[in-house]
Amino acid sequence: METINITVKLPEHQVVKFQQFIEEHVKVLDFKILPDTQKMWDEDEVFQSIVKEQKKHNKLVSKYINDNNNKYK
Repeated sequence: METINITVKLPEHQVVKFQQFIEEHVKVLDFKILPDTQKMWDEDEVFQSIVKEQKKHNKLVSKYINDNNNKYK
């Protein structure tokens, strides 16, 4: 079985219907509604710095997984 993570943008009024649809058709492990952080990104240098560090760590984790995951199959 594969685990897939997707991010989609929907109008607010369609979120509940989409969630119901997806849960009827697949096993949902996690469902999150992400906050809109665009204005925060545009105006807050601390937030920008935090997000940039997070991206660096995510890349490091992904590289480690790609380099080592075959050891655990």
